[in-house]
Amino acid sequence: MYAHRIIFLFFFLLLAHLAEAQAQGYADSAGIYSKDTVQHQTTEEFDINGKKVITDTTVAFSTDKVVPGKDTVPVVKKHSPVKAVWMSAVLPGLGQAYNKKYWKIPIIYAGLGGLGYWIYFESHEFTLARSAYRTAVRSTTGTAVYKGTELNYATIKPYRDYYKNLLNYAAIVTALWYTLNLVDAAVDGHLYHFNVDDKLSMNVDPSFMLPVNLGTNQACYGLTLSLTPMAARKKYEPSRHWQ
Repeated sequence: MYAHRIIFLFFFLLLAHLAEAQAQGYADSAGIYSKDTVQHQTTEEFDINGKKVITDTTVAFSTDKVVPGKDTVPVVKKHSPVKAVWMSAVLPGLGQAYNKKYWKIPIIYAGLGGLGYWIYFESHEFTLARSAYRTAVRSTTGTAVYKGTELNYATIKPYRDYYKNLLNYAAIVTALWYTLNLVDAAVDGHLYHFNVDDKLSMNVDPSFMLPVNLGTNQACYGLTLSLTPMAARKKYEPSRHWQ
């Protein structure tokens, strides 16, 4: 069955692409943080007699040790979307747990359980029809018993083809559900640090202005858009704009 081969080749290429992306990420991180940075600063000074005095000050910045101070920025642990995808590839739902999306795990396994039963049912029916068809072809009478009824091979063949197609459809839908699990882990991994709290607000305030400077009595209508990132349930009062 060609559908199974195509699905296997698709997953092999997907895992190879993820491995290459992770290796490239490690190489970039090593290239940035493996070396120390040395900066030379040259300053010009003059003594009391006006003679130039050249002082060479070398400042070395090392990434091997960080001395905590009063203004030290706390280090946020890096969340890797590639790691989330790999975890979901090994065990569906594990990447969602890594992204702290625990409520998605029962949905993933409910879908896999239903699709698994569909594959089992279609595989069982296909096996019965195929066995009956082979028996009918090999027999001298050209008939075989299929589901309690003696049929010839020409009658059994449509049943065999029907359940074969359903089995292929079940395998394709299961592969799509598994791929959706990987895509969901990747998206949640990229949006892990995205701010979605209730401190984001947007207010629309219509305004009415009279252009008295133009010397006309025509009224001008407008719309004011206010975006407040740290509103946090602040009571909003509409403003009035007059000119």
